[in-house]
Amino acid sequence: MFDLSAQIFGDIRSVVDLAIQNNVSITQELEPGTEISLPNTVYVNEIVSSFFFNNSYELATSSTKSPTSGLGIGTMIVESDFIVS
Repeated sequence: MFDLSAQIFGDIRSVVDLAIQNNVSITQELEPGTEISLPNTVYVNEIVSSFFFNNSYELATSSTKSPTSGLGIGTMIVESDFIVS
């Protein structure tokens, strides 16, 4: 919902209006293809929203994809595959 608010309205403060209009939580992840209704909101930044629209950019700050590698600070073992020197 925050991504949509930023992309469509150019201001994440519009997220509450968007959520109320669509009877969902501001933290709810929408399924691809979900139709939403756009509210009238006072929180609009046309410069930001025009940037996304004119450049065909889409925000996607959340992803269900798993990391491409099994490495990372959360999977390493100190002195085994994470060497501290």
